[in-house]
Amino acid sequence: MVSALALSVAVSRTLGAEALGLQSLLSYIQGFVLNTFVLSLSQAGIQLLSRARGADDRAALHWLRRWSLQVHAIVGVVLAGLLLGLGGLRDESPLLWGVIAGTALVDAVAYAFTVRVVTYDGWARVSRRRLVSQGLGPLLGVAAVLGGLGITGVFVGQAVGSLYLLVALLVLQRRVPRAPAGGPRPPVAPVARVWLGFVLTLALTQVVERRVELVFLDLFSGARQVGLFSAAFTLVSVAVAASAAVTGAAMPAVARTHAAGGAQQLDVLVGRALRVLAAGSPVLVVGLVVLGPSAVVALYGPGLADAGPLLRGLALVLLAAPLAGALAAVHLGVGRVHVVVRAGLAAAATDVGLCLALVPALAAAGAVVASVTAQVVYLSTLVLASRREPSTRSLRPSLLLRPLVVAAAAGGAAAVPAALLAPWPAVVVGGALFVVVLAAAARVLRPLGAEDGRWLAEVLPGPLGRLLPAVSRR
Repeated sequence: MVSALALSVAVSRTLGAEALGLQSLLSYIQGFVLNTFVLSLSQAGIQLLSRARGADDRAALHWLRRWSLQVHAIVGVVLAGLLLGLGGLRDESPLLWGVIAGTALVDAVAYAFTVRVVTYDGWARVSRRRLVSQGLGPLLGVAAVLGGLGITGVFVGQAVGSLYLLVALLVLQRRVPRAPAGGPRPPVAPVARVWLGFVLTLALTQVVERRVELVFLDLFSGARQVGLFSAAFTLVSVAVAASAAVTGAAMPAVARTHAAGGAQQLDVLVGRALRVLAAGSPVLVVGLVVLGPSAVVALYGPGLADAGPLLRGLALVLLAAPLAGALAAVHLGVGRVHVVVRAGLAAAATDVGLCLALVPALAAAGAVVASVTAQVVYLSTLVLASRREPSTRSLRPSLLLRPLVVAAAAGGAAAVPAALLAPWPAVVVGGALFVVVLAAAARVLRPLGAEDGRWLAEVLPGPLGRLLPAVSRR
């Protein structure tokens, strides 16, 4: 996300807000088809293979590995063709759409090998290589923009990062032990149902969480409004990405624990994770509300200062998105895909309806209202569906009182330099004050419960983990 932020800044400052809007729109289209049809297949494969491992079903393991690779390749070819066809209907160059389509095919094959490695070896090795790939692509895009290659160069950089990941995964998957052949092939219908559930879930996620508002802004308001909304959304996405990464990485463990009959252990772990996410969300929101407008001007320049108020509104997404992502990951991990689909349908209908109603008149401000409201509907629907679960019942409004006071104290301290100083000094001085006051207030008020603090201290690495007892109740 940091390199993606650098890319959006480079595009905006070098090519202008309209170019940022076009790059954001094309990235959204590419991501929509890839996440809906390829990432869904990967998540279904990880869950099915993890479940087969938990049940020690070797015949299912052998068949699912072959099925996953074949279907990933077929879907990649189909999506590449569809993207080329879509490019023929738009005004951009055929070369640009050829690069986008080729990258989708490479990513589809790379995701197939991701399924194998993650199921047998966890996320650690894959995540390190994905970190290189997803950081390298945008940074190469920055170099291409500064070198005069325009928007096409941005997507060429992404293609190079995807090729690196494919080669790295080809090497990694050679370490995965072979599953012995033999035994009857598992029924196809249950496998297809799991994949379809993930397709629906991720398609709805692209509407609710991944900037479908860009499409409506492109239709009704023009490229500049797309660019303003994209700049604000990118900064918020940096914060959302942290919780999304954690919840996504947890899904294989959820599936294995559930298959092995560890329901009680799962309830305890999920409850702790939900309470920690709820306690951290106010801190992220207050930080972005206070320092976000200064950060927008510091990064993107005065030409995108109008994105500052949009960022303050979009920051409210962080009150719902981390908890919603965690609850969705749990339901998906234990096979209750229908719960996530229903929540996604309600949120998507809200998002699209509000975009149609508000964007023509309010432009990017209407898109902000639609995005925040859809996230609240998504979380509310998931909480209602989980209200009888022990993990969800532990979420009480009183849990937010201490975190809110801590966040308010830090935000009040950072608001002074944010109001008085130029953008860059405001971000640096205000950010430092925010962290210092946050740590001091947390030391006094101890916003985390004792058990939750001990659990988080074990999860977080190095010095971060050692600091947790100081802000947890005894």
